[in-house]
Amino acid sequence: MKVQVDKQQTKDILQIKQTKNSQNYIEYTQENQMKIPQKNQQINGQNEKPKTDKKRKTIKINTSFCRSELKLIRYLIHRNNWKECFGFEGKIMWSGLSINQYDISSVYGSLNVNRIPEIQELAHKKTTGYFLKLFKDYFPDYFDFFPLTFLLPEDFSDLKKYMGSHPKEMFISKPSSGCQGDGIKLIQSVKDVQLQFNYSQQQIIIQQYISNPLIIDKKKFDLRLYVLISSLDPFVVYLHDEGLARFCTEDYQKPQQQNINNFYMHLTNYSLNKQNPNFKVIFFFFFKQFFFFCDLQLPQESDINNINDCSKRCLQSLWKSLEKEGYSKDSILEQIEDLVVKFIISMYPCLLYNYKITFNNKNTKCFHVLGIDILLDRDGKPWFLEANGNPSFNIEHEVLQNDGNKLKEISLLDKYVKSYVVEDVILITNQKLEKQMKIGVGGKFNGFKQLICGDQDIINQMDIFIKMLKIYGKLSGFQFRILTASRFSKLSNFQGMMNQIVTKNDYDIIYKKIMRNQFEQTQMGFFEFVKALEYLTSKLNSNEYQENNKLPAVQKIVNNIISQIQ
Repeated sequence: MKVQVDKQQTKDILQIKQTKNSQNYIEYTQENQMKIPQKNQQINGQNEKPKTDKKRKTIKINTSFCRSELKLIRYLIHRNNWKECFGFEGKIMWSGLSINQYDISSVYGSLNVNRIPEIQELAHKKTTGYFLKLFKDYFPDYFDFFPLTFLLPEDFSDLKKYMGSHPKEMFISKPSSGCQGDGIKLIQSVKDVQLQFNYSQQQIIIQQYISNPLIIDKKKFDLRLYVLISSLDPFVVYLHDEGLARFCTEDYQKPQQQNINNFYMHLTNYSLNKQNPNFKVIFFFFFKQFFFFCDLQLPQESDINNINDCSKRCLQSLWKSLEKEGYSKDSILEQIEDLVVKFIISMYPCLLYNYKITFNNKNTKCFHVLGIDILLDRDGKPWFLEANGNPSFNIEHEVLQNDGNKLKEISLLDKYVKSYVVEDVILITNQKLEKQMKIGVGGKFNGFKQLICGDQDIINQMDIFIKMLKIYGKLSGFQFRILTASRFSKLSNFQGMMNQIVTKNDYDIIYKKIMRNQFEQTQMGFFEFVKALEYLTSKLNSNEYQENNKLPAVQKIVNNIISQIQ
């Protein structure tokens, strides 16, 4: 991104300082940060801190484990007259990474931490794919919001068969452990898949490419949504009404052999597109106003929310663009909320399981903000792309100067959106659990709308996986990925788990059969355990088991085991 402005002219403008009583005030700080007003805030003179209600309690925020989000957290502390704490002091701890196992007992015992144990592992691309495919197998009518997905190497034969019968379809290939767009490719043949897998030697996710994306300003885009899980037991979930729309930097064309390697056209990843000289930043959008109209008024909330042609925009700006094109914001939002609820429910069984084994069934305080990425198609239908267990709350970006040097500057858009989201997160999680369950019900709390609170019908309908995890935990000694063959064989001790076809000795054979094709895994994880239960059901209850309708027969076996555990 090259700055197309005259350096001296920029310097002259940024040196303009007016009196404390002036409304037009621009200052470039020592850290090259332009001060901008945030939501419902005006700048008066040099002091950016707003007046606060004396009755409002001071929130103590522990920043000991903060990383790139530290500037944002300190900005919010300063703005709200909160207090920064260190060590193990404070009420809320904001950590940039997962807390290691050695600090869990001391940290989580006294603080409300923004990290739910193991959630980053569960939000891993391949793990997410496992959960979504598993839930779709059992509840196909509910889980139609993500593209057709193949997990390699396990699903390679299924992918090969599908590609053979659909030769014209395009797919997108992602490394399971990749980030920031690394290793993502568009592919159309099994040969492409084999080459990539042989080259990378890592697990890969193959998804059907959504070839009819909704286009704004001739470009493809995706959405980053922010979801707050404020409690796991009871289960309380919110969706924020602000987020980011991230645009490609080349005009969209349907994928063909001559353009499938044009990442700027097909991939919406910010980390890729920011390298394109066509990338437009909201910072320079406002500077054009300064230069051409000689208007030194600082950008306000309404400016960021208005329609613009930047490569990254806030959701409120995007809604205006969509409504201008004839799309219904309310209809799209309703579908997005439905998608978020179903996705979060697919994660819930393992989240609850990990939470209980980590804290030994104690109700320990923790919360988490997930970044959920979705794509809208031409009909306005949202498609789930992936979840990020560690969404960035960095408010800086690097800008390439005319002299070739990179300068870190505050991103006006990121500061606006992320401060709005994180401030609301802190205000909610600072409340007692009883109050959190009431916040946002039937409306909103600032930007957050409550989507899930406690036991809901849809969760109860899908509790088979919670029961499966209870059985898995009983057998494994309540470990997540450690179920040996000998422990698995203990299933045979339950009444009804053997017959003339399945004997005690067969359990060891079944274990080896299920684990034979696993990639770099020697012990049975939960997903393999589900496959083993399905196989057992097909032998123990062959009259009722149907491959395309597994739920009734498997549920019968699961309920039988659960009745003997309790």
